[in-house]
Amino acid sequence: MNLCSIEFFTGAGGLALGLEMAGCHHEAMFEFNGQVCGTIRYNIAHHQPLAEKWNIHQMDVRDVRYTELFKSIELVAGGPPCQPFSLGGKARGRNDSRDMFLEAVRAVRELCPKCFVFDTLHPGREWASRLQPNSAGQLEVAELAKHFIENHYHCV
Repeated sequence: MNLCSIEFFTGAGGLALGLEMAGCHHEAMFEFNGQVCGTIRYNIAHHQPLAEKWNIHQMDVRDVRYTELFKSIELVAGGPPCQPFSLGGKARGRNDSRDMFLEAVRAVRELCPKCFVFDTLHPGREWASRLQPNSAGQLEVAELAKHFIENHYHCV
């Protein structure tokens, strides 16, 4: 596999490392947290083989204008924060300021990559039931899958 990719919600780079090992080339990586960006920059500066060509941007993904920055991205990857939907927390969903799942969807919608990978929380049916539409406007999982299927993606 030799895919040109971007990654958002990069964290310390675990998913990015796995994708790099699988043959992906990250055009850019986006992460809000300065400390984890510092970890990645340290690894780049110290010539860690899988990370030395990474291009990390410390910024809020809501400010990224994908189509202005990238012409041909084949893979969109990222780990949207799971706290808004975690059963271990308040599960405020769309009412949680950390809910960035729709930003992940926006990246796919704007870039139209061949494929995408979202690595996020999914503890089972209980999680899905928490995403049923309610007065707060939470999205149903089936609605998101429908969007992707309509745009010729195979959802697994």
